[in-house]
Amino acid sequence: MSRINERQIGLKVGGNFTTLKDFMDRRIIKCLPYVDSQDIAAPSAQYSLIASSVLSGTISVGTSTTNSGGYIAAELAGAVGSAATTTITDSHGNILNMVRIRNATTHDDVQVGVGDNARTVYGLIQCSNGVSDGTSIGGGGSENLQISFVYYASDGTLTLTDVSEDIEFQANKVYTQRNVPTIELEGGKEIPDILEQDIEPTVRGFTVTTAFTANEVITLSTGAGAGSGASTTAGDSITLQDAEATFNNDNTTRIRLNGVQQQKGSGKDVVYDSSTTFHFTVALDVGDYFEVERVVEE
Repeated sequence: MSRINERQIGLKVGGNFTTLKDFMDRRIIKCLPYVDSQDIAAPSAQYSLIASSVLSGTISVGTSTTNSGGYIAAELAGAVGSAATTTITDSHGNILNMVRIRNATTHDDVQVGVGDNARTVYGLIQCSNGVSDGTSIGGGGSENLQISFVYYASDGTLTLTDVSEDIEFQANKVYTQRNVPTIELEGGKEIPDILEQDIEPTVRGFTVTTAFTANEVITLSTGAGAGSGASTTAGDSITLQDAEATFNNDNTTRIRLNGVQQQKGSGKDVVYDSSTTFHFTVALDVGDYFEVERVVEE
């Protein structure tokens, strides 16, 4: 049976494809479902390497990939081993290397923040700089693929965040038109559980027994100042956020002095020093009472 070469079949002038071959070589990204064995032990970091024992196959590098059947990845500026917000997008602005992640045990979405400030955490699949299109995913100390953890901040920017729980992740696969599955569920995806969060505030109170000077750093666990200031403590054990910017902008943490809520930030009422210390910019007298409240997810 004779066949006409697809290179010789021309398509209507004016579109994105000149020949049938051009059309058959078009690349389509498919979002694959979760796989229970495709999991990562709690990385307690902003990224995790992906070994071939977790995800096997080849890497389709960037938007110019011709590797059908590979997992799409954005090429980093350097080697894997450092978190990054590196992405690649299609002509509509969709991020091609972004994937969903979920808790490996509960199958609930991973989130950062609580209540109205809760944000869903996603993964960005990335490969080492210089990895050739179609290269196999490495392992055994030769990993060339990683997943960085991000969320959309209130201003819409992708922001790196630590993930400290066992997770499963999806992956996005590239197919050329000629190699798409002969049967598939269009737009197929798993619907995540929608669960009501159990929100519980933790509060630690401090009664000043020895005056604090202005800007004297206070330790949350003991109520002691870095100088001579001292206070008695009561209530819950509590820690602050891991970064000053998060502490300043996250309204799930409130500090009150004699019942009045204080403004947070450099040059304001209270200033972050670490996850376990902070200071007031004014002096505290004997008998003053202050408290730190933080809303946490149970």
